[in-house]
Amino acid sequence: MMEQIPLSYQACQKRGNQREVAVLDFLAQDTFTDFKTLNHILQIEKKGNISRFLTRMVNKGLLIKHEVPFVSSKIALWGITLD
Repeated sequence: MMEQIPLSYQACQKRGNQREVAVLDFLAQDTFTDFKTLNHILQIEKKGNISRFLTRMVNKGLLIKHEVPFVSSKIALWGITLD
């Protein structure tokens, strides 16, 4: 595992904004996607960090989360809002 250098607050904000734009650009083409694909786009190692990031985007009104029943579980699909 690579050792990470701590980033300043401004650098973290900038990186977060870049990730938001990357997700929105991708979803402008695909409309909806799953968690695994977003994980690949965001390149965040920990699942909890990705979940918090996506939840933050939902709270900002940038994404919607839709759970689709599938066999014995639900699949979460993420998409862009109409706003």
